[in-house]
Amino acid sequence: MDGDQESGFDVDSRENVSIACENTEKISLRGRPPGGENFRRVVSQFTKDGTKYTALLTFRFVDGVTSDDLLQSYDLVLKTIQFN
Repeated sequence: MDGDQESGFDVDSRENVSIACENTEKISLRGRPPGGENFRRVVSQFTKDGTKYTALLTFRFVDGVTSDDLLQSYDLVLKTIQFN
């Protein structure tokens, strides 16, 4: 997944992660101006046992909230994904 004109987001960073023992990327996207500067999206896509999954977080900066807090929550969600 990359940023594109239709989504209104550009790639801000990429990080290799493991979700449910599957290697993938955590891609952070930044909203485009005008109007999108305060919006962020974080997405990871992976396949487990032939089924495709997407973990997605979209948020907007509001007074007193930092992106680090939200990204740590996203990382915690990724670490807790399990398949039985």
